[in-house]
Amino acid sequence: MSNKMKISDLWRHILDNHITSKSVKSLEQFKRGPINFKISLWDPEKNGVRYLKMLIYNISSSLTSKQWSIIKKTKNRDVGAPVSVKIDDESICLDYAQSALETDFILSSTAPKKVLEIGAGYGRTCHTIIENIDLDEYVIIDLPECLQLSKEYLCKVLDK
Repeated sequence: MSNKMKISDLWRHILDNHITSKSVKSLEQFKRGPINFKISLWDPEKNGVRYLKMLIYNISSSLTSKQWSIIKKTKNRDVGAPVSVKIDDESICLDYAQSALETDFILSSTAPKKVLEIGAGYGRTCHTIIENIDLDEYVIIDLPECLQLSKEYLCKVLDK
């Protein structure tokens, strides 16, 4: 019996058709296209952008002041042109609302020095945590094609 893990047929299809070396070169609109719809969101064309914006607004309206502080410390969130709404002149998308909730949860129990993330998508959780927690190390384990996307994204959004 082999210990080597295999990529599922579904992920092979996603990697071959959506997360290609060519598709991750341009981050201009990637949060509005098939890459993000396969690894992070659903395709809003199916339910409508209006529904998605209402969902983002409702979730973001319930964020605490601490969670908004996490959002505000996370710069360059609009890279990739995410579907977002403005609340009190602050742009917010569903991914970063979720990241604020996740980071707040992490900080409620501990202040980690090292983080290991498996399956980082395009890197929004890493981006939020690095901007809000003083870490010694952050390691991402993912499929090579997804690592290429998260590396490109994180190099673009992080000032470090």
